[in-house]
Amino acid sequence: MAANQPLHRFDEPNFQHSRWLSSAPGGEEVVISGMSGRLPDSRTIHEFRDNLFTKTEMVNGDDRRWKLDHPEVPQRSAKIRNIDQLDAGYFGVHPRQADNMDPMIRIVLETALEAIMDAGMNPSELEGSRTGVFAGACWSDMENKLLMSATEPQKFPLTGYMRSLIAHRVSYFLKLKGPACIVDTACSSSLNALDLAFRAIRSGQCDNAVVSGSNLLLHPGNTLQFFRLGVLSSEGVCRVFDQDASGYVRGETVASIFLQKAKNARRIYAQIVNTKVNCDGFKEHGITFPSTLAQKQLMTEIYDESGIYPSELSFLEAHGTGTQVGDPQEAEAIDEALAKKRDKPLLVGSVKSSIGHTEPASGVCSIIKTLIAMETGLIPPNINLKQVKAGMEGFEQGRMKVVLDLTELEGDEALVGVNNFGFGGNNCHTVLKRFKKKKVDGGVPKDDVPRLVCVSGRTEEAVLSLLNDVNSRELDAEHVGLVHHIYKKNIGNHIYRGFTIASKNGPLRTSSKFFSFQHKPLYVYFGQFENSFKLLGSYLMQFPIFKNTISRIDNILATKNVNILDTILKDQIQDDNILGAIAVQVGFVNVLKSLELLPTAVYGDSCGKIVSAYYYDVITIEETALTAYKISQKPSDFVSNVLFDGIPELNSLPKSVPKKQNRYFAKNTNLSKLELRGDFLGHETLHKVPKHSFVLNVSDQHLNDKDVLLAESNVVIQKPLDFESNVLFDGIPELTSLPKSVPKKEIGYFAKNTNLPKLELRGDFLSHETLLKVPKHSFVLNVSDQHLNDKDVLLAEGNVVMFLEVLGRYLPKSRL
Repeated sequence: MAANQPLHRFDEPNFQHSRWLSSAPGGEEVVISGMSGRLPDSRTIHEFRDNLFTKTEMVNGDDRRWKLDHPEVPQRSAKIRNIDQLDAGYFGVHPRQADNMDPMIRIVLETALEAIMDAGMNPSELEGSRTGVFAGACWSDMENKLLMSATEPQKFPLTGYMRSLIAHRVSYFLKLKGPACIVDTACSSSLNALDLAFRAIRSGQCDNAVVSGSNLLLHPGNTLQFFRLGVLSSEGVCRVFDQDASGYVRGETVASIFLQKAKNARRIYAQIVNTKVNCDGFKEHGITFPSTLAQKQLMTEIYDESGIYPSELSFLEAHGTGTQVGDPQEAEAIDEALAKKRDKPLLVGSVKSSIGHTEPASGVCSIIKTLIAMETGLIPPNINLKQVKAGMEGFEQGRMKVVLDLTELEGDEALVGVNNFGFGGNNCHTVLKRFKKKKVDGGVPKDDVPRLVCVSGRTEEAVLSLLNDVNSRELDAEHVGLVHHIYKKNIGNHIYRGFTIASKNGPLRTSSKFFSFQHKPLYVYFGQFENSFKLLGSYLMQFPIFKNTISRIDNILATKNVNILDTILKDQIQDDNILGAIAVQVGFVNVLKSLELLPTAVYGDSCGKIVSAYYYDVITIEETALTAYKISQKPSDFVSNVLFDGIPELNSLPKSVPKKQNRYFAKNTNLSKLELRGDFLGHETLHKVPKHSFVLNVSDQHLNDKDVLLAESNVVIQKPLDFESNVLFDGIPELTSLPKSVPKKEIGYFAKNTNLPKLELRGDFLSHETLLKVPKHSFVLNVSDQHLNDKDVLLAEGNVVMFLEVLGRYLPKSRL
């Protein structure tokens, strides 16, 4: 049989099952979509990458863990930072429990959450899902200390050191329903955890999985025993494949990766093609002696069963610890199973030359190094190699080559093998496939629309770090989209919020502040909008929710020979501007709802009453569109009290619309009625708006200075266009008979606020009297053609007045 031809064992059940595992249909492939970790002297994956690329040895002889002068306990080791910290309040951990919790449990909890968010997932999306947690760990150096020191009751030591809690804490905090377990196969624990997770997803037992590896050196006892076993380097240097290799250096790591099906992933680092495990069984040299035969068999079988020729492999990340026995045995197995069947040298490396041997976490370290290579296109180099150990024929004869400098990872869909074995006899091998997606123009969007990026965090430093990262990059629509997914829903206990407006020319504005969870009241006013709807509509048309709403209205009016899209997007003046204005306002309502911006009250006068009724679900979108069409066809009849009997809902509107039953208002029986009669959003109306509110004006109407001054500390958001007195739409009974009180929606914040004053919304104008009733420090968003002049703004002390011109500053010039 030719050297480059795979073996065939089609009739063996094991072969068939492994072939099925590696042959997932499109979308069902298991992929790694997120990663996070605390690696030696590397607080983040990016810092770890930089250390690898600069050939930094992450091993040192400091006394962070213990001070001990013992000839059999090497002082040098690879250690991670800040293992004594936990945000107990965020994770809901009792302070006494946090004080008596193994740092491995704490840090796995952190990295698991970070890996999920790195995948572009909001943690709440996984609640109740079949997401498994598989963690590799061998021992806890904290067990004896916790048992001996926790002599008082209510210290919770048992739930602080049990290794099973490494996985279960993650499932508990994130409310996951998939399997959760600890895997202990010595040095191959975390890669065996990956094997279990991969098979669980492929078999349908899980939809997603967190895979973690953890190892901390908190007591010199284990180090002493490893030295006496003869596997540690007395000089404290990990010389992988080197002639002078005398053992490995112990290292720390706590890291996690997140696995999903490709069809559900928002980012993909690599596809897991296949994984496979076997065991040495009995060996004459002893239980800790590695087996060339078993490793050779494992690698031969996994590539055979996966339908991969050895010549297709771009790189192999070896176990490579630097021991006198382990390296030669593994090098021979790689040579026999793979290198001898290739036409060109097989590139080989081991991350342990840089960080030492992290034992049960070593597999996930090798995976992360491989993902770095796939993401950057560069294989990190080995260090501490001067001369390859004599007798390793694969290296000596040129069939294998150690990567000693940054080297290109060849192939857009490069295949990389990761080998891992434990000193008890367990062997594990994983095959990863590079997911190389070429970004068009580096992710820079074709449009000129800036992106609003909103984030949250536990500290202002965290928020600014996230925003500065966005600002430091060129505008990348895919990256921004990933951030949008993470923060599209509130993340519990995130008490700082911030945003940046990113553009092709750099950030336009960045802000962060403490969030008190005290929402400001928001009042929305819809009025005549014929003069300004094109500006707002053409901008919002770039957002799917708005565009879909307009398309739906277009379909509803398909038989009326009306094209709403042309009405909004074409510059020429048309007869159906009333219809276009109402359509844009309806689309804007759906945008508000999608953003979960739930107003205290929505007021409408003139045609805005139709939009207000739509917001409160009094009429459907079909009824709204047909009513707007009738008005646009005969505006003179609209003024002359023509009855729109085709919309009975408008004829029979109750005087008081019942409040919706949701979280906030359901418990608030004292909320006053919202009066919706009158011709003006003016002095009297605004006088009744609570201080520190937002008023969103979606109309052409303006508020003058004295009105805004009266709305002390409120925020008025509008567009400054010259308002011309148009025909007052008072003639339609269906509209003039709208209920005097429109119910406030039941939302989370206002449910506990029983003192909100009434918002009187009489009249056709957003004016002085109306603004008098707006509370201080409010927002007034004016989505209409009406303007607020200077004296109105002065009256709204401390308020925010947002005009549509604010949006216009960030619009492409071609749209203005």
